[in-house]
Amino acid sequence: MEPDRFEKQLKFIFEIDKVKNIIRKSKVFDGSRFENDAEHSWTICLMAYLFREYSNVEVNIEKILIMLLIHDLVEIDAGDTFLYSKERETAIDKEEPAAKRIFGLLPQDQAEYFINTWKEFEEKKTPEAGVCHSIRQVGTCITKL
Repeated sequence: MEPDRFEKQLKFIFEIDKVKNIIRKSKVFDGSRFENDAEHSWTICLMAYLFREYSNVEVNIEKILIMLLIHDLVEIDAGDTFLYSKERETAIDKEEPAAKRIFGLLPQDQAEYFINTWKEFEEKKTPEAGVCHSIRQVGTCITKL
């Protein structure tokens, strides 16, 4: 094991704590205020776990939960881009360098796993990525109820 592995993991944890300060353009379900990225991630992870029984394909729930936990970490550098905004089309230009920097704080094996998992989420080609994107849309729709 790398001698500085734990130190790198701690540095990553301290860095991603910043996600709590990213205010989203969507509100908490009761509409009283805008949510932050950490609240968003927590909610959609629980939604994914609870609603996985409605998937029409077999999926890896652990991978889904990791995708949902890390997909917005890039916003620490890139900022929040609303899911349905025109800017969403070019958000990857800011998010990809952010992913490399933030996940690059981790030991190499974990950095590669997180970067690849984040890319899988962005590419929307696997059943797990599809479930993640569906859950995000459900979460956005609930705020409108």
